[in-house]
Amino acid sequence: MEVLIAASILSIVAVILYGSFATVLNSTERVRNEQELLRIADFLVTHFEKNISAAYLPPPSVGMQDASFVGIDEEIGGRPADSLTFVTTAARMAGGALPGDTKQVTYALTEVEDNLCVFTAHEKPRLLLVRTDREQEGESVAASWSVPMASLDFKYSDEGELYDSWDSAEMGKLPSAVHIVVHFVSEEIEQAMDAMGVQTTSITMHVAIPLGIVTRMEGE
Repeated sequence: MEVLIAASILSIVAVILYGSFATVLNSTERVRNEQELLRIADFLVTHFEKNISAAYLPPPSVGMQDASFVGIDEEIGGRPADSLTFVTTAARMAGGALPGDTKQVTYALTEVEDNLCVFTAHEKPRLLLVRTDREQEGESVAASWSVPMASLDFKYSDEGELYDSWDSAEMGKLPSAVHIVVHFVSEEIEQAMDAMGVQTTSITMHVAIPLGIVTRMEGE
């Protein structure tokens, strides 16, 4: 009888310890995932701010092909999945730029599996200065990276109006600002997490484009 009682007590203690250990592991994993999302969000905010604020529209005399500022309004599964391509004077991720060089940046959200989307940022050098053969051989390749994302929404501001899409070839100028909303999980998951008291990570930001503001003021 004493052995049975001791075994029962030991079993109860083991169950309690296992439950506590599992709770600690789950909490640690959740905190780690939240920190990773915050790190990605911080990087995206910096990347958006640096590149979009330095957006550049080359004059026709430069003769640079595919240099328009183009934002396309798209959806995947009813969620915003916009894309944006533009030329910027911001430094490249891969480095190796010469003074006067620019780069073409493309932001896009693509569906890789059902209900799973990936955000991709792609940078391609756009040279304004002619390089020597030796410099061209050592030129850094186009850089790109991607992260999981549920939705990506760009809106473009001009003279107090917000546009869902933008094409500088038609508008003849850059927008004065870009409004960005990013969600890393779907709205349904966000609502469920909010109901459980779990904080979710998202991005809402406004990036002014100085060259777009100057162009608008000159037009007035």
